[in-house]
Amino acid sequence: MSGHRRRLRAAVAALSFHLPQDSLCAFLDGCRRVLDRSGLVDASVEGGGECSVALVVDEWEGLHDLARVATHVDVLSFSQRRRGFGVARTTALQEGRVSGAPWVVVVDADGQHEPAAIERVLAEAERSDWDAVIPQRTLVDLPLRGGGALDRVLAERFEAWVAARSVGRLDQVRADLQPGLFLLRPVAVERLLAEVHARRYEWDLEAARCLLGSGLQIGFPPVESHSQPTTFFGTADSIDNLRLLRRWVGEDGVRAALTAFRALDWVEAEHDPAALDLLSEHLEEALRA
Repeated sequence: MSGHRRRLRAAVAALSFHLPQDSLCAFLDGCRRVLDRSGLVDASVEGGGECSVALVVDEWEGLHDLARVATHVDVLSFSQRRRGFGVARTTALQEGRVSGAPWVVVVDADGQHEPAAIERVLAEAERSDWDAVIPQRTLVDLPLRGGGALDRVLAERFEAWVAARSVGRLDQVRADLQPGLFLLRPVAVERLLAEVHARRYEWDLEAARCLLGSGLQIGFPPVESHSQPTTFFGTADSIDNLRLLRRWVGEDGVRAALTAFRALDWVEAEHDPAALDLLSEHLEEALRA
């Protein structure tokens, strides 16, 4: 169609966590359908590049057919060696930035978020004056008490509580700061690229804290998502995040924060004492490392 080009609603930069190949391709196709609903506009309109969906894969292990997956994206960035989760996140932001789209969506392609849910959050963001969006997960398949997934929620709640307090955002101490999904206007993309240098699993928490303390307008709309089966404890991201807390408030500050956190009414009501004890043990392990 001469004289026209596709104007993007957003650029989606997805990070692959080795979903089954069919599931990954279906997710990428779903993201493309979300973006394609914006249609075609006159080429003279500012904004909107040609790239819509980018896939970033860290440590390519032959789990997917490279040629097949490539047909479902506009840009495929992959490495045959592990660069680190945070490096992959930064690559995703860079791929989104070059698209010229008004929003960059960075999402974990791990089955946690469905394209339809992403579209609902994007539509709300487009009607807002937000500079960035940190969606708040409604975990549709996660019990409040018991099970390994609860441990992950507990640890993330503690980390978010410390992160928000450390930048004076007492209004967001119960926010979900590691949703595996961020929607960012260009001003927020540039802020994160300039200030967040985490190379490992602590990237999401550091990025969220950066946004909370930036003075930018942040939205916290709900998003339906699915929990992941792996428990938080014993994984590398727990150590990385707890070390990050130590950098922000010091060892004594982290211990004091956990004591205060355990005494909160909503923590006592929603979490088992055994899970809190395990979090305390894991914290001490991280501080000794």
